[in-house]
Amino acid sequence: MDSKKRSSTEAEGSKERGLVHIWQAGSFPITPERLPGWGGKTVLQAALGVKHGVLLTEDGEVYSFGTLPWRSGPVEICPSSPILENALVGQYVITVATGSFHSGAV
Repeated sequence: MDSKKRSSTEAEGSKERGLVHIWQAGSFPITPERLPGWGGKTVLQAALGVKHGVLLTEDGEVYSFGTLPWRSGPVEICPSSPILENALVGQYVITVATGSFHSGAV
């Protein structure tokens, strides 16, 4: 591939870099779709637990989604879009991880 064609292809791919897509199995279509309500921030890392997940954005913010029993309010909530983890705002987060029922950030 010549350099002009490669740089054009790379530019097209960079528009999709870090965008969050979801899909479900079962009776739902399995075609990936953009995450509804997501503001289009570039995601560097995603980690998934059993019923929850976390996203690390390129600006170091951490967002949670799914069943979030640690949030105030009902014992378990399931937001329709990821929620910023305010406890980590201002921290220099470089990676996130999840286990079955917990999350962590470094």
